[in-house]
Amino acid sequence: MAQARVFEINRPALRGLCDLDDSHVWDAETEPDRDYAKRVCGHCPIEAACLTNALEEEGSSLPAVRAGVRGGLTPQERHALWRRIHRTDRKAAA
Repeated sequence: MAQARVFEINRPALRGLCDLDDSHVWDAETEPDRDYAKRVCGHCPIEAACLTNALEEEGSSLPAVRAGVRGGLTPQERHALWRRIHRTDRKAAA
């Protein structure tokens, strides 16, 4: 059984569509499974909150430390997004 991901957003807790899917695509290694997970995320009412939560939890962690599709992005995509966000923050502060 896939591990349920539940994120609390402005109470009460909302459940993502991934919580309703009992497959293992969220931590998938194959491209078809990742694509499926990303399509489901695209229809999820908490996709943006899930991505924000993933970026906050993972911080600057390398892609190898990150796990699964979260907020519609793979570990590599989330790492690249985190780097772009923080590169922009550094430029703005300079």
